Amino acid sequence: MIYHSQHKKYFAMRRLNLNHLHTFSLVIAHGSFSAAAERLHLTQPAVSLQIRQLEDQFNLKLIERVGKRLKPTSAGTTLLEHIARIEAVVEDALLELSSHASGVAGKVAIGTGATACIHLLPPMLQALRRRFAQLDVRVSTGNTDGILKAVEENRLDLALVTLPASGRSLHITPLLEDEFVAIFASSQQPSSRLPLK
Repeated sequence: MIYHSQHKKYFAMRRLNLNHLHTFSLVIAHGSFSAAAERLHLTQPAVSLQIRQLEDQFNLKLIERVGKRLKPTSAGTTLLEHIARIEAVVEDALLELSSHASGVAGKVAIGTGATACIHLLPPMLQALRRRFAQLDVRVSTGNTDGILKAVEENRLDLALVTLPASGRSLHITPLLEDEFVAIFASSQQPSSRLPLK
């Protein structure tokens, strides 16, 4: 937006106090200084001072009394619309920063076989995304040898594969055991146990 040069001093972007903006929106929402003061655990003069400082900063009247309630002026209505967007942006920033504060943010590349990708990973990934919103998990599938080689070459961060697995620079941790059973038609039951080794 472009302003005439004589108005620059009124609209020059000095530091906006987020607390003052929040106070202004509460005064309008409750229709009085005293109700906003009670909500903010401040005195009424402190709330009035914040609004006065905000009006001085913009050199505009932001609030007017209509009957017993305080209402926004035209400029105040415009400011309210921006406050809603400012608060949303601040909330988004805080959420993103909280992920960084937890130390869990960035990209993770996982390699796995097709079976694990279909049956094991979806619930794990869902839990990860709920807990760490800023973690970007990429999954690729392949055979065990190819996946392990990709981990050794730092093209993947970790792998979820079936054992046995080995590599010169790999740390391997068993996660779970899976049972396999043989299923036959009743007419084709083997007469004795099949050797498994």
